[in-house]
Amino acid sequence: MGKKILKGTKGKASNLVRESQLQEKVALADLDDFRRMCILRGVYPKENPKERDSPFANFHKKDISMINSDPMTWFIREHASWLKKRERKLHRKELDTSKEPTAPYAELIRSRYPTFGDAVQELDDALTTIALFAQLKGNNIIPSERINRCRELLTEFHYYVSHTHSLKCAFISVRGFHFETTIEGQSVLWLVPHEFPIPEDSEVDYKVLLHFLELYEQLLKFVNTKLFIELGMKYPPEFDQQKWNDGLYFDAIKDTRNISEDTQMAAPAAQDDAKTDKLKAALASASTTAAAEAQEVVDDDRGLFGNFLFTICSGTPRNSISFVIRSLGGGIIWDEESDDKRITHTITDRGEIETRFLNRKYIQSQWVVDCLNKKELLDVGIYAPNVDLPPHVSPWDVITEQIDGIDQNDEREIIAGGDDSDAEIDEEIKRAAMEADFAEGIAAESGIQTSEQQKQSIAQMKAEMKKKKKEEKERLAAGTLTVSKMKLYQELKEKEASRKKSSAKKAEPEENEKLDDTVLEEEEEEEANEK
Repeated sequence: MGKKILKGTKGKASNLVRESQLQEKVALADLDDFRRMCILRGVYPKENPKERDSPFANFHKKDISMINSDPMTWFIREHASWLKKRERKLHRKELDTSKEPTAPYAELIRSRYPTFGDAVQELDDALTTIALFAQLKGNNIIPSERINRCRELLTEFHYYVSHTHSLKCAFISVRGFHFETTIEGQSVLWLVPHEFPIPEDSEVDYKVLLHFLELYEQLLKFVNTKLFIELGMKYPPEFDQQKWNDGLYFDAIKDTRNISEDTQMAAPAAQDDAKTDKLKAALASASTTAAAEAQEVVDDDRGLFGNFLFTICSGTPRNSISFVIRSLGGGIIWDEESDDKRITHTITDRGEIETRFLNRKYIQSQWVVDCLNKKELLDVGIYAPNVDLPPHVSPWDVITEQIDGIDQNDEREIIAGGDDSDAEIDEEIKRAAMEADFAEGIAAESGIQTSEQQKQSIAQMKAEMKKKKKEEKERLAAGTLTVSKMKLYQELKEKEASRKKSSAKKAEPEENEKLDDTVLEEEEEEEANEK
């Protein structure tokens, strides 16, 4: 008899641990902390091949050992013990001088996303989650400071996209505003909800969402730091608190790129009066030239709305629409009752307007998004207030339709008998055959009799050339076509070959009759020549 093997000691199931047994394997006091570490480290439960219908989650032993040795796990344990000591001292009314442990988020982001491109790939979910929490109100579960931090992170990312004019397309749906941009050659697509109060739902597990938010906050902070350094600005940026309190989140960020260097030159310039005069003149000339160069760059970098100035009426989604306007180079005056003559457009979603200005154009917010998608200025008349708007088409649906059209054209080309390469091959074969026929014709006119061997060699050369070209075409098709299209191509090829064979069999008796007629004509010509 063979050696008995205990159940669960070999095979794939032996490397899995059920969630109910994790308390003995994981060096964490609570299973919620283990779930938090799974989200932060990207660990997912595995499927037990012997218990496919089981409702219990299973985790791999290597993932458990990785979590036990992670610095974030050590921080969770240290922070839990620090909270206990702090609470004990508060009950004893003793002074607590110990410092709170800091989480090693930098190591976490660096280990999970080794390159900046890896971090950009995860921005879709990060931006959507942060935009969702930015619309919530503070409560016992989510403090208002954390919601305010989400708004700051989202505003910083929108600031970078608008200043680099990298917003590609947008779409307004029932769920909110969909935006797409490109960073480091990778497409980033995120959703910003409509500016409505979101009620609390008792069925939602906020603990899991907060664990994801913890990861996405640090990820977006890391990405924003890299992007602001590319802009030449310091991070974190400075905010104008008055504008921020008024809800003008986008304009609250202070642009620190144009800070003058007078404060840096003041100390050495104070030593000599003559040097101060020279430095002042040099700084004045440099500032004027720099301003002129900056103005030239701004003029060259103007977007689609570079010559427009907008006002946004109340009742419209101000933050999302202003983000699109800034990305297209337009300016905004937030006072909707302003009578500034420079204002060119007024955006309103209301039906009635009390006072109108003759030098302004009144439009609805869809016009801004459609201009971004079409990459051109559309007619203002069909977007006027109290007018039925044209259909708002998703730009991503247009792209998928174009891709489907390309695939259908490829299938039509295969069904029709090949692509452009087939036509080129046929043209080369025809050209070579015409040259051979032309040589035979010249030889016949000059009285030179071509032998049967020469005729056979020309026919053989034609056949070899045709065969070579066909093989090259098949080799190219095998490397470029998909498996389904290649099968279709082979079936069509077999049908064409069988059709040619059947037509050749039908044409054989006709060719024999033609040959008999030509032989009789040649004999009659020879008799006439002898006479």
